[in-house]
Amino acid sequence: MKPFSILLIRVLGLYLFLKTLFSVLPALLGPMGSEFWSVAVLPMLIATVAVPMLGGVLLWCFAGRLAAWRWRGSCQG
Repeated sequence: MKPFSILLIRVLGLYLFLKTLFSVLPALLGPMGSEFWSVAVLPMLIATVAVPMLGGVLLWCFAGRLAAWRWRGSCQG
């Protein structure tokens, strides 16, 4: 069951990363995309784009450790 948990965590991380990327990419690369790169909008882009993408990457990278921690905890109690 642990390999399946790792797979599910990685799929969740990949989904989180790609969903965020594909939702913002058309706005950034469109004809009016230069407006989104202003200093006023940068904190909003960091909060809504960079943080979820970082979360997806971290889920992908640490899926094995998360699954091991989850299954070790469930076997003890």
